[in-house]
Amino acid sequence: TEVTDANRQTLNERTETVVHPAAVYVGVSRLDRLVRSGDRIPLNIVAVTPEGEAFNGELKLQAKLSREVNDQVRLADEQGGSAVRNESRREDLSTTELTLAEGKGTEFLFAPQQPGLHQIELRGTDSEGRAFATATSIHVYGGDEYPWAYEDGVRIKLVSEKKVYQPGDTARVLVLSPIEGTALVTVEREKVLRSFMVDLKADKPVIEIPLGDDDAPNAYVSVLVIKGAQESGRQFKEPQLRLGYCELTVENRRDKLAVNLAIPKDSVLPGEEVALTGSVVLADGKPATNAEVTLYAEDEGTLAVMGYETPDPMAHFYDPRSLRVDCGTTLDQFVAESPDEQTFYNKGFFIGGGDGESGFMPPALRRDFNPCAGWQPALVTDAAGKFSTIFKMPDTLTRYRVIAIAHHGESRFGHSQANLVVNKPLMVEPQAPRFANEGDTLDVRALVQNASEFNGTWKITFTPNPPASEPVATLAGGEPEKTITLTAGGSATVIFPVAFKNTGEAVLSWKAEPVSLDGAPLTPVLANKLADRVESRFQVQYPVPLLRQTKLVKLDNKNANLLDGLDPALLEGRGNLELELSRSRLMEAGGSVDYLLHYPYGCVEQTTSSMMPWLAVDQLRDVVPAFAKHSPQEVKKALQKGVNRLLTMQTQDGGFSYWPGDREAVPWASSYAGLGLVLAKGAGAEVPDAALASLCTHLEAGLRGVGSTNSAYDLENACRATWILAMTERKPAAYVNALKDRMADLTPRARCLLALASKASGTGDPKAILRDKTKLRLKDDSWMYCQNDEALSLLAWSAVEPASSEADQALEKLIQDRNPYGHWQTTWVNAWSL
Repeated sequence: TEVTDANRQTLNERTETVVHPAAVYVGVSRLDRLVRSGDRIPLNIVAVTPEGEAFNGELKLQAKLSREVNDQVRLADEQGGSAVRNESRREDLSTTELTLAEGKGTEFLFAPQQPGLHQIELRGTDSEGRAFATATSIHVYGGDEYPWAYEDGVRIKLVSEKKVYQPGDTARVLVLSPIEGTALVTVEREKVLRSFMVDLKADKPVIEIPLGDDDAPNAYVSVLVIKGAQESGRQFKEPQLRLGYCELTVENRRDKLAVNLAIPKDSVLPGEEVALTGSVVLADGKPATNAEVTLYAEDEGTLAVMGYETPDPMAHFYDPRSLRVDCGTTLDQFVAESPDEQTFYNKGFFIGGGDGESGFMPPALRRDFNPCAGWQPALVTDAAGKFSTIFKMPDTLTRYRVIAIAHHGESRFGHSQANLVVNKPLMVEPQAPRFANEGDTLDVRALVQNASEFNGTWKITFTPNPPASEPVATLAGGEPEKTITLTAGGSATVIFPVAFKNTGEAVLSWKAEPVSLDGAPLTPVLANKLADRVESRFQVQYPVPLLRQTKLVKLDNKNANLLDGLDPALLEGRGNLELELSRSRLMEAGGSVDYLLHYPYGCVEQTTSSMMPWLAVDQLRDVVPAFAKHSPQEVKKALQKGVNRLLTMQTQDGGFSYWPGDREAVPWASSYAGLGLVLAKGAGAEVPDAALASLCTHLEAGLRGVGSTNSAYDLENACRATWILAMTERKPAAYVNALKDRMADLTPRARCLLALASKASGTGDPKAILRDKTKLRLKDDSWMYCQNDEALSLLAWSAVEPASSEADQALEKLIQDRNPYGHWQTTWVNAWSL
């Protein structure tokens, strides 16, 4: 079913119904135990209605007892071997008539005399002749007969007595083995936990295994039965081997924390401060002192959209474990002892585990609609195991799920949740758009809900724009006030047409005030209680993409028209003109700074490039107005964030991958990330010395054999790596000289990087490298479509001889190379240019 309410919110709901086969159900008491032949066990029989109430009428039943018997037939296969086929049949043992009356139960005496899988069937009809049936199965052991099904090969089946055990229980496991003999019993999980030997007999096929806390959440039982050749009854005597496994589920009570939350039972008001308290208790009932609690409250509607489930760390950390133990044996081969010829059994494949059934102040303006009402990631309990905090509730009228996740020590966990409702007697729920475009006209709706016990009349006042601001939104006809009549529990929708005249943030507000109440005086206190004010904000955008252009003008005590050279189409429109003045050409880096700070992605190159503006803040603070607002603390935080992300991309060999989590180092990315780390450390960021040392070792390993490569791209990477080694004082003189000998194979970019390495290491003449006119004989095989030639030229000349004409020429070329947006197209080129 799909329902759309007055506020045009659509809800979907689906329901299911059960069609009962009859007007009565019959139940038999559950038996979580293995039964020995000859035991006499009374089983309770009851009858209930589909609603779960006792059935009061008279009911006649037929109880039929049977058992499954498997006969084995040995068949020859095409390869000269043989296989066993099971022929299963059901053997009827008894039929008993039972009567239930006056809502009382009766007993059925289960007294098996033979082993096997027994089944009890209870059948009958209700008063209208509709048939019903209930069946249950019970494993019975004891006696010389073997009625069980043979498994293929050496496998046997193990049946555990219970589905779930508690620490301190003794697990009883039925071994369905066709042979008697000595059994090696092992309890395993990721390793052999313990082992013991027992003698298995046909009339005593049950083994007992004491269970403790350390067996939680599960353990695996392996039973290896060996019958020696001297005990064989076969014509040609030979030893026999059988192997079986089952899983035992053990509840972990020792490490489970009880987390209790104290939440106000009644609803609270929006904006109200709510005290939330709770306690954490150990499994033995003692308070969990110094337990850490993560406490948060989230809008239930948001969680429903996400499909969010309350975290359960206990279930996560103590989820049933896989076995992760392999067993090899040569006992079924007798010839080869070579591990290559062993037969291995993945114990997880054989896991069976049994055959069980299956005031007076005006109402505050509601504007805080954060779906998260509070977040306390690390509350610590006191000596009594208690914790507390205060959340100020947002203005959303909703139900919040309060979640507490606790851990204590290294292995104890717990969680709890509770509901907290934020409500008002009178609520205005706007249905504002997420955004609008300039020129739009919309009918903006709001649903007014009366949750009080009063019938009455309310005045709704709508304000499309704060009075003191330039109007972004205006009322498009009609009056700003409307009067509605609401019954107790009723609702109504009010609509106001709105026109959006300008771009910017639209601020729409609604105010609901009671005018009169039926049969009750409207006191000031009641009027305040039955009022509401709410605000909605969203952006109004241009209906088409913005045109943007950046121009830099040099003023030499002359008049200049700043609009000359701008796009005429841009000047004919409407927009903003931003004017910045500086006495330094460093201001021309502003477009590059904006580009790098707002680029959205985060690979190793983009992360390193986005750090460059923060490295330049202190130099640019006095000449680029946009940088004056960034405090030293903010700069340090931003740099450290970049460093931390880069370190998530460092591989085990010291290099850097392209994305976090990748395992393969990328040569060009490794040297570039190294540049970012070295510069960040020089600016005060915390960079582990071990990370830089590992990087340098990786770069040095990559430089070995550089003389044999015929790729200009690889040589450029080698020059960049050599520069990084020089910056970290690793003395790369040998690499500098080796690369100088291949000047004809170096691109202009590589020569700039080599000159920087020469300058930083004090090896040779860096100016000679920059002024070398040797023609490049290799093909430039770099894959980047935008290159940083001009940036590297300026960088090298600024380091080698900043007062040279070459440095001035490089600066002019770099500035002229920008696009109309004032930057150099890509994060890579922008970062090097900056």
